[in-house]
Amino acid sequence: MKAKAAIEKNPGRKQIRQYLCVGVFAVLLAVLLCTVEKAEIYGSSMEPTLMEGDDILVEKLSYQIRSPQRFDIVIFRYRDGKSDEGYRLYAKRIIGLPGETIQIIAGEVYLNGERLSEPQVSEPVLKPGRAAFPVILGEDEYFLLGDNRNASADSRSSDIGNVHKSSILGRVMFRIGSTEGKAKDEKEKLR
Repeated sequence: MKAKAAIEKNPGRKQIRQYLCVGVFAVLLAVLLCTVEKAEIYGSSMEPTLMEGDDILVEKLSYQIRSPQRFDIVIFRYRDGKSDEGYRLYAKRIIGLPGETIQIIAGEVYLNGERLSEPQVSEPVLKPGRAAFPVILGEDEYFLLGDNRNASADSRSSDIGNVHKSSILGRVMFRIGSTEGKAKDEKEKLR
C-alpha cells in the first residue's frame, strides 16, 4: 500500500517505468528485425510442406544458442560456383544429426540402423545417391533432405553432401503466404 502511494505521489517514477517499457519493446523489436528474414520458396523439393512461391519467415538466432534439431526445416548456404554470389540458398529438412549414421535402403531412410518414421514423406526414395551406403556424420555435420525426395538436390548428392553447422543460416518458422512469380533477388530464392 505504501509503495503504491509513493508511486502516485511521485509521477516521475510512473513516467520512467513507461519509458523503460517502451525501451525494452524497442530493443526486442530491433532484435526481431535483425534476426528474422522473409524469403520465397523456389522449386518443388519441399512439397507438400512448402510449395513453390510460398513466402516464409526464417529466424537466425536460435542456432546461436542451441543446436539444430531433427526435422527442423532450415535454410543453408551451398557453394555452387554458378550463381553471381558463388552460392545458393536451399531449404531442406534435418534428418541426421552429428555423430549419427544415415543410409537409404529399399527406398526408406535408416538412422543408426533403425527405419526412420517420416509422416511428411509419402513416396519411397528412388535414388539414394551417396546414402546407398552408410553416411557417418562428423561432429558438426547434418544430413538434410527435401520432403519431395524424388525432386530434391540434398545431402544424398556428392555435390552437396553433409552440411556443416556453419552453413546453416536459420530455421524456417512460418509459411506466411504465397506469391505469384519468382523472387527477384537470387539470395531470397530457396530451393
